[in-house]
Amino acid sequence: MFEDPNVVIEQDREVDEEPRWQAIGIVNGTHMLLVAYVDFDLEEAIHIISARKATPHERRNMQRTVKDGMVTYYYTPGEPLTETQKRDLENLANMKDEDIDTSDIPELTEKFWKNAVRGNPFFRPIKKAVSLRLDADVIAWLKKDGAGYQTRANNILRERMLRDNS
Repeated sequence: MFEDPNVVIEQDREVDEEPRWQAIGIVNGTHMLLVAYVDFDLEEAIHIISARKATPHERRNMQRTVKDGMVTYYYTPGEPLTETQKRDLENLANMKDEDIDTSDIPELTEKFWKNAVRGNPFFRPIKKAVSLRLDADVIAWLKKDGAGYQTRANNILRERMLRDNS
């Protein structure tokens, strides 16, 4: 979930001077989870306190935090999922909304959505410079909207990669 560039994160509170965080985002490109955690540091591991499937209300609010009401989720593949992880995600996907247990992590309030930050400030995909031969008309099409044509090309390729991997 922390690899999801659209993850929404907010510091929830402090317990014994230790910051507690909540994050809502997509796992494996398909499952929206809410996670409570501590000790977020890219050099160290995080300690997940609790995690659960996002409620319908949280899923709707997640979509409303984007200007046009639509969220596109990009999954950045890391380590392949184990069979146990795949089975757990399948069970999670099949869970009925009314069976979501919010006793450990209460449903997110309007305060969360007002103060949360869109995008994972800790996620930065690794970019590699390559030399790529493209047709002149393809390059012209990518450049027609001005600056950022390499980012557009990367996004197009990422979408295709994700579609092929699903």
